[in-house]
Amino acid sequence: MFRTCLRQLSLVAPLGLLLTTLCLTPDQYLPIANAEEPKSSHNPVAVDNSRQFLVRDVDLNLKSDRKLKLMAGTSVEVTGQDDDLIHLQVLGEDVSISADHVALKKIAESQLRIRALVPSPQNMRPWGRFLLEENRYREAVEIWRKIADRSESDPQDLYLWAMSCIETQQWESALKPLDRLFDLKPTLNDDELPLTGVSWSHLHSLQGMCHLRNGRPKLALRDLLAASRTQPDILSNRLLLFETFLSLNRFEEALEQERQITILSENDPALMQQLDQQVWTLCGLIINQLNSSQRTLMENSQFPLLLSSRTPSTFKQAELGVRALGSLHLYEASNEFLGKARKQFPESVELLFLDGVSAAIQGEFSRASGIFDEVIKQFPEHQNAYKNRASIHYQNGEFEKSARDYLMIANLNPENIDAWYSLSLCQLKMGQVGEAITLLEMITETHPTYYRPWNLLAWTYATYPEESSRNGNAAVLCALRANELSNFNEADFLDTLAAAYAEAGQFDQAISTQIDAIDKLRTTPQWSEFLSRLEMYRQNEPFREDPRHGDYR
Repeated sequence: MFRTCLRQLSLVAPLGLLLTTLCLTPDQYLPIANAEEPKSSHNPVAVDNSRQFLVRDVDLNLKSDRKLKLMAGTSVEVTGQDDDLIHLQVLGEDVSISADHVALKKIAESQLRIRALVPSPQNMRPWGRFLLEENRYREAVEIWRKIADRSESDPQDLYLWAMSCIETQQWESALKPLDRLFDLKPTLNDDELPLTGVSWSHLHSLQGMCHLRNGRPKLALRDLLAASRTQPDILSNRLLLFETFLSLNRFEEALEQERQITILSENDPALMQQLDQQVWTLCGLIINQLNSSQRTLMENSQFPLLLSSRTPSTFKQAELGVRALGSLHLYEASNEFLGKARKQFPESVELLFLDGVSAAIQGEFSRASGIFDEVIKQFPEHQNAYKNRASIHYQNGEFEKSARDYLMIANLNPENIDAWYSLSLCQLKMGQVGEAITLLEMITETHPTYYRPWNLLAWTYATYPEESSRNGNAAVLCALRANELSNFNEADFLDTLAAAYAEAGQFDQAISTQIDAIDKLRTTPQWSEFLSRLEMYRQNEPFREDPRHGDYR
């Protein structure tokens, strides 16, 4: 759109001017105006619009393979142009050269830069236009800003300043000239807008995009809706609206935009590719940001059909699609999408791994474990495969196998504290309480801000059946540390602190802390357990739990 507008605005410098106006050093080129020798060749700013100029030493490679040597002071006149040729008269001879001739472009660049030294819009605009045509947008931003700040500037200057900023992703800076353009709106309609090929709708779309890129989707929505009301078939607006609705978690409206985009862009591969990118963005939002009610909404929306109609072109897209459908509990659709992805990437170990994750989510633990076995066989250092297989072993009560997998992860990555922590849980389940306590103490020493091991250590010190493993005072200290790290806001950690107080014989503290824990409970299944322990503390009885039987903290 920008380059189209650029041509409609006649912003491409006429080649005659281009030749008299682009970077060797300034003293290599002399304008024909004021033909007498200038006082300083470094300040040749007296330039007129002549199509004739003098050159220093330049070689012109002609179409006929002849080389024409232009000596210093040679007069060159542009006599015309057509298609890709520039017609010149040099030394009385008519010659034609390619319009993109490097030497002439350098001449033009130097002359335009020199002319722009005179700080007026008339002198600076040709240089700004040249920079835009050459895609040198960062330089163009500063030129058009200077032009727009002068009293003689016009709306075209503001527009080109805004577009230069947008091309360099200076979204906040682009809003300044756009705001100034919108200050004109009350007095002008589209037909009166002094920008050929540009409408108010287009300016609304640009302003909406800048707000969106600046992280202000609500402001973006206002402008983009204004743009769509007057030009509903502009696909770029629809794509921006799709992205804006996603940012605002208005998924149904986003999907309606997608439907309209699909209808309007059926035969436009480039636009469909842009839409695809937005679909993968939506997948990421579903995985990471949706709450349960929003997930329910998406389950019953057009999203599954939208995604199933696409074939991932990268592994990342395949992963996003599988995880998004899985998080919506659309397992059949997830399996179908995964099958399509595996055909696309048959050698991908990661897609095989995702197949195992999908099977585990659906409760097919035996199949999932077999898949993770195969992943580890193909890629023996795949930590996530070990982790998921270890989790299945743990759920199946196979604590020794689970411990081996967690130990393998810890050996592959000693900084993986979750692996060490999970290993300590396995040790407790196997009755290896001494080893577990030693490991938990090590974790709290090396990672003192990680609250989970503090809580497990406190629970073990407070509730383990064997007296030799209990330590009431140490339990209280560890439980207080876990609660400090979680701002005393976790019901389970307060429950641990109450058990620690009870083991230390501080039953009044245990009772008040257990009541606080009950107040913070978010799930009803734990109420009976918490109330049962509260009654024990009221009877001055500490709580005991054997990790080898049933669930354990």
